[in-house]
Amino acid sequence: MDSKIKICPKCQAWTVGEGGLCTTCGTRLAETEYTDLYWKLDKSERKHILHDVAVKMGLSEDKPLPLDDDEAAVCAVVEAYRKGSFTADAEVLGKVFAPTSMVSGFVGEKFVQMTGAEFVVFEAKADPTMEAAGCKFRCEVESVRVDGPIAHVRFREYDAAGTDYVTYFQLAKGPEGWAVVSKVFVTV
Repeated sequence: MDSKIKICPKCQAWTVGEGGLCTTCGTRLAETEYTDLYWKLDKSERKHILHDVAVKMGLSEDKPLPLDDDEAAVCAVVEAYRKGSFTADAEVLGKVFAPTSMVSGFVGEKFVQMTGAEFVVFEAKADPTMEAAGCKFRCEVESVRVDGPIAHVRFREYDAAGTDYVTYFQLAKGPEGWAVVSKVFVTV
């Protein structure tokens, strides 16, 4: 069975298959009536089709598709994580991670693992904080997948105290809202 082509209304990148956000710019993708056979067209035909689809769907850089409520809430958790990490704010970070959450990953070739609570303490002890050190720390969401009360986010962390990461959050929606149950990361 052929998959539908999805396009980005902002940068006009296209993809097939899973994922709701553009991996180039993070904008919500729009599904078209075209199938993955689209890739067989030459570049000029593809560009013409993408432009026509974007116009028909009323999409433009100024009017991207909105995130649904759960996707927006999940992205807000990523933003709270960024803010709490940047300022070493244990109160903000403590709300990001579920009580039984785990953090695992690779810093270079070294594997590290701790609970979410231990990670919050580790980040809160940063001296100086990334903010005080003048880091340009930012998180760029590359994909969000929400399936009922669970979600998966892939994002990049840039200039986290001089290091870049690819990070995956798995989240669950409980009575208090969305929280990270697992963070997995690797330096890049």
